[in-house]
Amino acid sequence: MNHLFYETGQLEKIIESKTPHIDRVLFALAFTCDPEYFFDKTREMIGSAESKWHGRIALLRAAIQINSGAFQAANKQLSMISENSLVTGTMDSFYVSLYRLLKILADIEFQHVPPDFTTNKALIGDSHTMSLSRVWRGEGSKITYLPGVTLRGISFPLRNSYNVGIENALTINQRLDDIVFSLGEIDIRNNYFYFRKITSNSGYKKIITSTIRAALSKIYAHKAPYQRFHIFALPGFNPSLVEENDKGNTNKVGSLYNFYRKEFNKAADDLGFLVVDHREMFNKESVNNLIDHAHFHPRFYHDILNGYSNNIENK
Repeated sequence: MNHLFYETGQLEKIIESKTPHIDRVLFALAFTCDPEYFFDKTREMIGSAESKWHGRIALLRAAIQINSGAFQAANKQLSMISENSLVTGTMDSFYVSLYRLLKILADIEFQHVPPDFTTNKALIGDSHTMSLSRVWRGEGSKITYLPGVTLRGISFPLRNSYNVGIENALTINQRLDDIVFSLGEIDIRNNYFYFRKITSNSGYKKIITSTIRAALSKIYAHKAPYQRFHIFALPGFNPSLVEENDKGNTNKVGSLYNFYRKEFNKAADDLGFLVVDHREMFNKESVNNLIDHAHFHPRFYHDILNGYSNNIENK
């Protein structure tokens, strides 16, 4: 029943299972959006789980520590992990990619004054919150990392773990006036990898539009009257990420990608989200500010947030 419990968002049953699936337990703990509880339970897991899982447990602890501002503790966790220790045969690419990202961020020297915009604001999102954690340091700021969260997952009409994670994140931040989301990058990046599969369905444009709107509508429905919901713009098209067997279709892949980006911005605007960008920097400059295949240098976010803050103040 563990699989059903996870898919239906019954987080407590996953966490307290007598036959735990470690990956599901880690994700379920993250989706509780309670760092103290997460650290208590993962500390217990280190003592009870097989040693082959210790690297993954330590890695998720490091990710949550980074988003909590505990950079030294996170670096200590990372020093205990080897990339090979994360390879168990399932979900290897997720953990290895996250490990490489955190190692890159640990080596980046970036001194700055936190953007004014981050003061008393909550950030909720996928692994892009890791880069943002270096600049999201205004007084009263909070970050909630929801591993692997996608618009496609949120769009599912029934209750699932992604939707429970979003609800929990919004509930713990209900007293803040501004909630900022970093979502959709995983979804739009899939247009590179699954170009042929996506476009083989003659109704793919309608599916894309409907999926985006269903997900964003579900999130926006949780907005309190006193709150503003912001969402980061999606990055511009990067030809270098087109799959090798699709290089001859680069322009078509680009058209698909840009269609997704256009529909995302339109849906966000229509629903009432404030789209976080500055002078179209995500579209024009994101490729030049990558630190790996998908994530951006903290400096890039810093520049965008400072410009965005000025635009908001002048409205």
